[in-house]
Amino acid sequence: MHRSLAMALAAFTTIACANEGEADGASSATDESSGSSGADAEAGTSSADGDPDAGTEGGSEGAGEGTNDGGSDTGEELPQWAKLIRSDPYPRLVIELDWTPGFEPQPEVADDILALFSTLLDKPGGIELVMDEVITAKGEGAWTSSDRVAAAQEYRTLEIADDAIKVHVMFVDGHAAEDDEMSGAILGYAWGTTIMMFKDTIQTSCANAVLGPLQDQLCRDTEYLIWSHEFGHVIGLVDNGLPMVMDHKDPVPEHGDHDENSDCVMYWAYTSTDALDSLVDRLLANEPPIEFDDACLADIEAAKQ
Repeated sequence: MHRSLAMALAAFTTIACANEGEADGASSATDESSGSSGADAEAGTSSADGDPDAGTEGGSEGAGEGTNDGGSDTGEELPQWAKLIRSDPYPRLVIELDWTPGFEPQPEVADDILALFSTLLDKPGGIELVMDEVITAKGEGAWTSSDRVAAAQEYRTLEIADDAIKVHVMFVDGHAAEDDEMSGAILGYAWGTTIMMFKDTIQTSCANAVLGPLQDQLCRDTEYLIWSHEFGHVIGLVDNGLPMVMDHKDPVPEHGDHDENSDCVMYWAYTSTDALDSLVDRLLANEPPIEFDDACLADIEAAKQ
């Protein structure tokens, strides 16, 4: 987004669209219904409050995007991963971003996310991020499952054109209610086509993990990793609706829909504050950020056919 996000952060665009419910998954020690360790109370839920956007963690198979329910040439409903990855029937992707003041994404991270998924997805009409609506501050409060459902329903309001499909992202203060039940802290959730990023927790965790000039870079890398990870679940990774070209899913059932490769964004451990140790090690070794591995890239590429 470069200049465009900076301008959007200064001149917030407000528009309106469809609602979304939750059957949460987390980028934490739990990507809940994907089965990672941690808070699993909501795992396996196929819908929430009757909302068609709700699904399992990542919400790929059978979870609608809330608008523009495209079908195939045979008249059959396309799975969510196909709508998000392919150019037909939606050549454009819009990221609706709502935020709590003071907890919006870093412009350079949003820029990197746009650049990454513009490369990965077949969207010839482009991928656009729209800063849409301010979310009421939670303060020191916890986001329960019902809170997350309510926020998605209240703030998913951006209207988009018929040739576009939408992913809804919320950057919030406060923390996940499940944190008290875990050794780490939840940094993000994905369900259906909705992502909630716990920016407050990300900032606090970075500040506690390292001091000095590496702190800012660690916060950027953490935000990028969690956002990429959750977006990966939304488009169906790993075996979360999107078919695998070859088996690269973590064989440990408790690790859920994650990659077995520790050098991949979708690795099971890169879901909570536990990821910070790996990120700090990479920073100290001057290694590049963690990205999608070849197996995930092959799954995405095959989905374009």
